[in-house]
Amino acid sequence: MPSLGRLHLITDTRPGRDPLTVLRAALPVARAELVVQVRVEDDATDRQAYELARRVVALCRPYGATCLVNDRLHVALAVDAAGGTSARTTCRCGRPVGCSAPPRCSG
Repeated sequence: MPSLGRLHLITDTRPGRDPLTVLRAALPVARAELVVQVRVEDDATDRQAYELARRVVALCRPYGATCLVNDRLHVALAVDAAGGTSARTTCRCGRPVGCSAPPRCSG
């Protein structure tokens, strides 16, 4: 399994912040060294998390950057992210190894 990039960007979805603008600025510089963790506020709906993650994955792909979705593994699977993280585990898409998501997730 390939290692994760050296630079991690965590989306900031607090009011007044635009995580996609920050991501668009970082991608051309960091390219495949960038790992983007899609993190949304606790009160965000799954739909809001899905829409942000879908857009982040679409921006990351042409640059070879890795996209992980924090704390919502079902969203990570739905948008075909590289993986997801939760408080207890990090999963990368592949085959199941100790992860409670469908069989596309491995630890």
